Amino acid sequence: MPPARSDRRLGFLLSELSHLLRCEFDRRVQAKRLGLTRAQWLMLRQLSFQEGCRQRELADALRFAPATVARQVERLAAAGWLDRRPDPCDRRARRLHLQPRARRTLAELQRMVTRFRAEYFADLPAARRIQLIDDLLVIRRNLLARRARAGGRPLRHASHAHLQAAR
Repeated sequence: MPPARSDRRLGFLLSELSHLLRCEFDRRVQAKRLGLTRAQWLMLRQLSFQEGCRQRELADALRFAPATVARQVERLAAAGWLDRRPDPCDRRARRLHLQPRARRTLAELQRMVTRFRAEYFADLPAARRIQLIDDLLVIRRNLLARRARAGGRPLRHASHAHLQAAR
């Protein structure tokens, strides 16, 4: 059997698709002149799912270094995207909450993502879209199981719980 062309290899294709999706998303966000970086958008998006969490919990969910989250939270708070409120159970800790500006922007970005998703899925019927996502979830599950059997640390990523919503 002849070797597969690189564009037919799953790893290559997934890597290229990931790159293309990120670049196009970034281009669209930059065109809106929102003043958010990808990391900041990811933090605000995750915070919308974990409203009132601590910085450490946000860092864990995103698999970001705590120092990185601390710097970004400082910037986001200074720019009016979120606020830090005292934790009623721990005087040293602060809970993170979205400001109305962030909620409006996240809603706008969600509309943009919905349009973008419709564009890149345009030539796939709905049943094939669902099957594609289901197949990728099986592959992910298999890889995570193999990783666990090999004694690797479990992977956690903010989008894992939300992959089903991508359908």
